[in-house]
Amino acid sequence: MKSATVQKNSCLKDQKIVLRNKIGSGAFSKVYLGENLENQKLIAVKTERVGGKGHIVLREGKVLTLICSKGRKEGIPEIYWYGSIEGAGFMAFELLGPNLESLRGSCNKKFSLKCVLMIAHQMLQRLEYLHSCGFLHCDLKPANFAIGYGDKSHIIYLIDYGLCVPFKDLKTGEHKPFKEGKTLQGNMRFASANAQLGAEQSRRDDLESLFYVLVYLYNGRFPWDEETCLNKAQNYLHVMENKMSFPPELLCKGLPDEFLTFFTYCKELSFKEKPDYEYLKGLILMAMKNNGLVYDFGFDWISSKEILGI
Repeated sequence: MKSATVQKNSCLKDQKIVLRNKIGSGAFSKVYLGENLENQKLIAVKTERVGGKGHIVLREGKVLTLICSKGRKEGIPEIYWYGSIEGAGFMAFELLGPNLESLRGSCNKKFSLKCVLMIAHQMLQRLEYLHSCGFLHCDLKPANFAIGYGDKSHIIYLIDYGLCVPFKDLKTGEHKPFKEGKTLQGNMRFASANAQLGAEQSRRDDLESLFYVLVYLYNGRFPWDEETCLNKAQNYLHVMENKMSFPPELLCKGLPDEFLTFFTYCKELSFKEKPDYEYLKGLILMAMKNNGLVYDFGFDWISSKEILGI
């Protein structure tokens, strides 16, 4: 499969956008630094491989446009344009800073408790908004959260909406029915146990996935990471079985008691049940208070201009 041909300093003439150097890449796409020629504003441009399966970038552009049409929301990247050029999907959007996986690597491969709790509070705000728009993310992982660019480095952005799916009919508001036999599309390390089992995902699965992201950001690993399996299928089964059987108390070891309460709450949610986001955000704030921490946006990366690239 050929990649979209993008030369340095190439121009999307009709959109008055110049593409500069590549600044990121994923399984199906590449991200370039771009410039809006009308106002000289730096932007990001994502492009998908020619003939990319499912045209994920175009799908992401459609979802993000719909979400942004609900009103400007902090932590949701602004989209400027998306479309297809010579068989390749393109999406121009707000330029952001590094993602949390990259930042984790620059901060001794794990974050402080204070940093994780402040991240958690903003992550819940982003999910609550996404869910209010009728969509599930379905691929939460550290690489799909990024910080804002420059003076917005204290804002956590939810990114990469290519695997988003509606959990309800966007016209009638009716919740979709429970099904089995689904294929997991996201990252198995951070997916919910039910998602790995092939169950239709709902809001509870995004929240369970978020919990695994937080555990990983604090500990730098999962308790079951050390075992080496023979192949991909065995590893998938190994991770799934651990999520189903590993004692939650051990999974939350070293974390405030509120994390166990958080995890238990998510696991007890029914398929169609609307989560109590205020309760979950309250748990995070309570954990900060009980540990003598102040929510002052003093993230682990804030003082490092080298990390922020400014």
